[in-house]
Amino acid sequence: MPAEAHGGVNYAGYCQDGAEDRPGVCHIPEPGRPDRVWWLGFDCSHAHDATPTMDVRLLKVGIDMASLSSDLFPRIYRTIDYVRAEVAYLAGQVQAAAISASNSTGEPLTLPSQAKAE
Repeated sequence: MPAEAHGGVNYAGYCQDGAEDRPGVCHIPEPGRPDRVWWLGFDCSHAHDATPTMDVRLLKVGIDMASLSSDLFPRIYRTIDYVRAEVAYLAGQVQAAAISASNSTGEPLTLPSQAKAE
């Protein structure tokens, strides 16, 4: 399924437990909802995205990301509202693809979250 989100969809997979150096990707399912679901995602750490935490880390090794910004290519901080809007847009695309697939075959689309664990 082709999908668009900020910088492109660059994550897909089932829930993952976190580790000491990174958070997990998962959810707490509501009663009656599946606990094994498929996640799609994107990041906001592309060339012209402002990433304050990374900027601090890079500055410690002598790389000043702020100096790389220009009027032509300004670095932009992506707010939580921006990310929520992109997630809603991505979810809408998935829903439209599911409806389209269901309508073309007459059968409901089976998503990875509905597949049985091997």
